Amino acid sequence: MLAIARGIGSTRAGCLDCSFRDEATLDLFTEQAWPGMGAAMRAAMETLIEAGFPPEAVLLELYLSGELSYSLDKAAELGMSSRELHSHTSQ
Repeated sequence: MLAIARGIGSTRAGCLDCSFRDEATLDLFTEQAWPGMGAAMRAAMETLIEAGFPPEAVLLELYLSGELSYSLDKAAELGMSSRELHSHTSQ
């Protein structure tokens, strides 16, 4: 696999020494853990709505704005502890 990756240029971005079993297990964990992330999002939405925030504003802020996916993409790019993504107030 390393020879194939090198041949198609994938090693320029980097490679990990990982067994097929590890890769499959990690992939399955991610797929199965995703509903937990959805449950956390739903709990956050319910908490804010119960606190009196308009449901439309909560949905827009937490989901439809794309801010969460942007933040996750930037965390993958810059690192999980990157504070550059936060507002000055948040920092």
